[in-house]
Amino acid sequence: MEPPLGGRLKMVSATAPADGETPALDALYLAPVASAGLRWDPARGAAVTLNVLGGFRAPNLDDYQALGSGARSFDTPNGDLGPERSYTVELGLRWARGPLTASVWAHGSRLDGLVARVPSTYMGMSVFDGRRVYTRENASEAWMAGAEAEVSLRSRWGLYASVGASYTWAEAAVPDDDGAPVVEPMAKVPPAFGRVAVGVRRPWWWVDAILTGALPQDRLARSDRDDVRLCPDGPDACASVPGWASVALRLGARANDHVTVALAVENVFGASYTPYGAGFAAPGVNVISQVRVRTR
Repeated sequence: MEPPLGGRLKMVSATAPADGETPALDALYLAPVASAGLRWDPARGAAVTLNVLGGFRAPNLDDYQALGSGARSFDTPNGDLGPERSYTVELGLRWARGPLTASVWAHGSRLDGLVARVPSTYMGMSVFDGRRVYTRENASEAWMAGAEAEVSLRSRWGLYASVGASYTWAEAAVPDDDGAPVVEPMAKVPPAFGRVAVGVRRPWWWVDAILTGALPQDRLARSDRDDVRLCPDGPDACASVPGWASVALRLGARANDHVTVALAVENVFGASYTPYGAGFAAPGVNVISQVRVRTR
């Protein structure tokens, strides 16, 4: 049984001069953060880990002083924001014996004082420049739970196969247009994600084939539907963000102790997709070559 403990004191300072209608900013935060964990090895190759973690995030300058149209809204500044806090418990199980390696992690978090976009007005208008007007406040709290798992199998000849998946569920209490808290899915939480890989790993060469993808996400927050990156056709036509899948091939070889060459072909079948929350669609077929030379 190993009981790791840790702590740190974080100081964050944010300053900015007045700019037009944006007032000057001068904020200073001191935040103690602590963590504790236990590890138990019940048998050879097996481990159980329990961690309790504290987290802290200070607002950045964009949170404080954003003014103008963005992907989701027309934002107005707020220099009175405070830090966000998180409290997380995670439990992990790992097994590594012979050709088999497996791990499972589960986690739960509570987040307090989250910076949320709150309906507001600009120059007396709730809609400006074609966007709904929002400002940012420490007006939200959220709860998250999730799990991830991976299983790998390797043979003595270098053949291997692995499967991994992860999923996160989250809800948040955010204010509506009248300031009353409304519980809805937490914004910007990606859908279930998976990865399958097979290949051969030898001392002087390797080949990998990797399939990655995500399921559709239909748990969308109000601000998600206002985000043109997620809902390009507008909030009224957006009930779900599509899933996607992509295949990559990678191969390489060591010419000698000093020279390694590699080639990767990503999105082999030229699938058209946009990763969750990305502003641009993924490129078509992407070819990457590499030559690495070590002098020592």
